[in-house]
Amino acid sequence: MLFSSHADGNVAVFKLPGVEQSALINVGKAPMGFGFPAAPDRALVCNHDLGVVSALDLSAGTVASTFATGNGCEYVQYY
Repeated sequence: MLFSSHADGNVAVFKLPGVEQSALINVGKAPMGFGFPAAPDRALVCNHDLGVVSALDLSAGTVASTFATGNGCEYVQYY
């Protein structure tokens, strides 16, 4: 389970079941919507004010990479 904090630029990662925090990942200004590729240990988070998408490695609790989108990115979608 993931939660983003717009104010402090972090994404908190929790293991389920239960509510055990496993990581706190700093991703920069104004993280918002998440996208989930097929890999269960990966997630994307949009950084609205920074103008990037951060690719998260949830197993390691780190930002694996980023790519530019321009300011205002709020969500990503897979279909």
